[in-house]
Amino acid sequence: MFTRFVVAGLHFFGLAAIVAIVTALLAPIDAIRFLGVVALACAGLGFLVELYALQRVDPQAFHELSARLQRFRAFGARTARTYMGATHSSSSRSVW
Repeated sequence: MFTRFVVAGLHFFGLAAIVAIVTALLAPIDAIRFLGVVALACAGLGFLVELYALQRVDPQAFHELSARLQRFRAFGARTARTYMGATHSSSSRSVW
């Protein structure tokens, strides 16, 4: 039960970080941008605390989460290689 609570906290702080980034980038007033950056720092710290708690409370769930992140990271790397290969081959053509 506690593991579900910690994983829900990870999701919450991840979403909070996304909202903070959007706020920091799109806010029209500098004070609001600053608050977005502060919120991003708090969300990042909260995410790290929840991740540490997950590692201490349920190491198996932590390893499953790490494996899921590895698959996501591999997918991102494959996508980036495909995109970079496509842009590299199209930029090598000469217009003249």
